[in-house]
Amino acid sequence: MVNAVQVNEAAIPMRTTLLALVLVPLLMGAGTTDFNKQGFKAYQKGDHKKAHALFLKATKADPQDAFAWLNLARTTTALAEGKEPDNPCKLEKNWVYLALSYLEKAVELDAAAVMPRIKQDSTGLAELKKRPHQALPSTQKELEALLRDHANWWAPGPVIHTMTVRSRVTEGPGANEEDVGELVIKGVVLEVVQDGMLHRRYHLKVVPWAFGEGKQKISRLSLVQEGTQEGPNEWFLEPMMDCPG
Repeated sequence: MVNAVQVNEAAIPMRTTLLALVLVPLLMGAGTTDFNKQGFKAYQKGDHKKAHALFLKATKADPQDAFAWLNLARTTTALAEGKEPDNPCKLEKNWVYLALSYLEKAVELDAAAVMPRIKQDSTGLAELKKRPHQALPSTQKELEALLRDHANWWAPGPVIHTMTVRSRVTEGPGANEEDVGELVIKGVVLEVVQDGMLHRRYHLKVVPWAFGEGKQKISRLSLVQEGTQEGPNEWFLEPMMDCPG
């Protein structure tokens, strides 16, 4: 009997330790979920400032929570009210780039769950959706819509060049763009034709790009020349043209 009592007493701390190991992660997860749930309740009530603070806590408590990042993008966009950043080149404080980086993180963590919600969102992300989106067009119709809404591209270099893609393509440094030819779209390929001769052919691709000392990232669309060598080899579509990266 003495030995039995001693065994049971020795087992009590072990059972307590095992219980703690099980409960502590559960409680931590519950707290993380609560930040996101509380934030979403505040968001639904229109208290975007309170919701934003809670979503920040949720992403810090659990960086793997895709919905917390999605919601943080929503409040970042909502709080900006569509206003242009005071200093667009300070990207770590630029709401456009921050919101896009939060969405990028959410999609990276759980694209299947997050993408439908991004597409359905017509309120929180409305102002952000007006910016050039960073998804590859899969059809000629999608490419035509992209170029219709976002015709201005830029190329890096000692002097930044800009290109405007409409029925005619113009290009040059700064505001000094000159006509370089007619735009011809074939599927998801862009061609620039001058006097019936092909001068340039571009393919679209998505390029990852980091900012904020590499802590945040977004995806950018680029036009890359293929089989031709006239003018800059690569052009980028930026969320904001005020401060191309």
